[in-house]
Amino acid sequence: MVVRRLSFPVLAVLFVVGVAGVFYWGTQMNGIEGAGEAVNVAPFSASEANRAEQGPAVRLPVTIRSTPAGAAVRLNGDSVGTTPLTDRLVSEGVYMLSVQAPGHFRADTVVVLRGEAPGPLRFALRPRPGADNETVAGADPDPPPAPEADRPLPVTAVPRAASPPPSPPPALGALYVTSAPPGAVVSVGGAERGRTPVSISRLPLGASQVVLRLDGYDAWRTQVDVQPDSTGRVHAELRAQTGRLRVLARPWGTIYIDGTLHVRESDVWYEAPLPVGTHRVTVVHPALGQQERDVQVRADEETAIVLDLRSPSETASSP
Repeated sequence: MVVRRLSFPVLAVLFVVGVAGVFYWGTQMNGIEGAGEAVNVAPFSASEANRAEQGPAVRLPVTIRSTPAGAAVRLNGDSVGTTPLTDRLVSEGVYMLSVQAPGHFRADTVVVLRGEAPGPLRFALRPRPGADNETVAGADPDPPPAPEADRPLPVTAVPRAASPPPSPPPALGALYVTSAPPGAVVSVGGAERGRTPVSISRLPLGASQVVLRLDGYDAWRTQVDVQPDSTGRVHAELRAQTGRLRVLARPWGTIYIDGTLHVRESDVWYEAPLPVGTHRVTVVHPALGQQERDVQVRADEETAIVLDLRSPSETASSP
């Protein structure tokens, strides 16, 4: 009877314990599976995010030309074809480019390709001494164009050869020449350049000889140093050429030359230096009146005249 009364409670307790165990075991298994999913999913999600941020690679068209044409083009040591190489797609980056033609020196350079396509890359290859521009023995033949690769290709942006700047015009100078009296003929470096006052431009720089000439005056010379982009000034005081004039008044008289009194009541020879040219000589006597005559005075010569108031027809003579 005791066993019969205790069997039901024991079975009930075992049932409750079993249900609790199943529930506990299921909870633990769910926790383990959830943790496994967190460990496996996180790395996959980060990789996918990196791929999304990088995006597709940027490729730019590049053109390579050379003189002479047909030169082998190598990128990072790999052959990619011969020149002219037109619109080759290249990823952005920094690259090494080598261009070589038979009988010519190889051209190597480094370029940076960023943002936009560069202009045509041009190479003027220098011929080797003694080369005849034909295929040199032992030189590598031009390789066939290589298929495009996904990896970046080295490209060099070679600027177009700049033409030499034009030669600057020669520097020139100028002179402004005056004289007293004016009207003198001016020569610079042996060439006549006008009459004073005169402005002379476009003169070569450095030392030049300036000469002034005027009839009846001694030639005037000087050396000037012509400076760039400036005007030098030259002034000449010309010295008149002179001769000597001798005048005798008979029986006596007062002598005027060109209207200027020179000597009063002279009865002897009167001498005076005069500028070269024509001069008027006048002799005045209080009782016999006056007599006039034009006289030509020559440079470094002596001219003599006699004015006799008693004989108006008497001509010039030498003493």
